[in-house]
Amino acid sequence: MGVSWPEGSSVRHIPSVGKLVVVNTSDSLRNIEEILIWANVVPFQIEVEVQFVEFELADIDAIAKQGRIATDKLNALRQKGKSRLLYAPRAVTQSGSEATVKGVREVIYPTTFLVWPGGTNTNDTVNGRHDGRGTLRAGSP
Repeated sequence: MGVSWPEGSSVRHIPSVGKLVVVNTSDSLRNIEEILIWANVVPFQIEVEVQFVEFELADIDAIAKQGRIATDKLNALRQKGKSRLLYAPRAVTQSGSEATVKGVREVIYPTTFLVWPGGTNTNDTVNGRHDGRGTLRAGSP
């Protein structure tokens, strides 16, 4: 029905939750969606997962020299273990509604401070260091 299954692609039905999990190229995913609409299988909710994957620049350059960087080539690199999943946020929305997935950068900062005075003069400065556990310890370096 117009759906190709390159290496690394898959489909799995989970009847207990009524889900069809499909991993494929974007063109094939569009074909699958059209087939489901044609078969009158319209989901009430959909789950969207966005995967941010890191690849070595040398591997991407090698693929680029062969022509267009296609999803199946990137999937092949992932199958060979030549990538690293950075994060994969998910969103669930009603069918036909827009979903937004945002990537954020987490910054951990101290929430507790322990301070030892540097001297008797109130104008003395205090050196501080972060102990790696969310505490800034002040005192001699």
